[in-house]
Amino acid sequence: MCEIRLMTQADLADCSSLSIATRRESWESIEKPFYPSEKFEEELLAYSPKSLERFIDAKHSFSLVAAQENRLCGCVLVKTDSNYGIADIGWLFVAKDMRGKGVAGKLIEAASKRASDSGCHKIIAFTMKALPEANAMYRRYGFDMEGDFPRHWMKIDFVQYGKQL
Repeated sequence: MCEIRLMTQADLADCSSLSIATRRESWESIEKPFYPSEKFEEELLAYSPKSLERFIDAKHSFSLVAAQENRLCGCVLVKTDSNYGIADIGWLFVAKDMRGKGVAGKLIEAASKRASDSGCHKIIAFTMKALPEANAMYRRYGFDMEGDFPRHWMKIDFVQYGKQL
């Protein structure tokens, strides 16, 4: 199955490409009617190799990748604040052909352990209500819904999940 490890410089291009493809898929299927394409294209800059590089060897963040036979198939970006004990999953994705195979769960479990080891007592994640698979996945891996944010960002309904570590 997939190996979970820290993201390296060698992963940046593949992680960027997969991140952008995943965001495009979400935008096309959910957000396009109310998220202007110009703003969306600007957002994609956050997934450039240069932007993702800041998660490598950073003091208050980390990125883990899932790789199978030298092919990147998922990633999780996490910001940590050990002063307050919170880790925040800012971005989690799995390649379309690898979904439903436990890759996201392995990334979440590894991110939770790393966050706990860094002094965090809780991990949180935001997701759109319109992504039933993501909502079910967080619940499946022990997260509780902690907040409901109607028309939160670009008029999209979001929820916050949290899990004690």
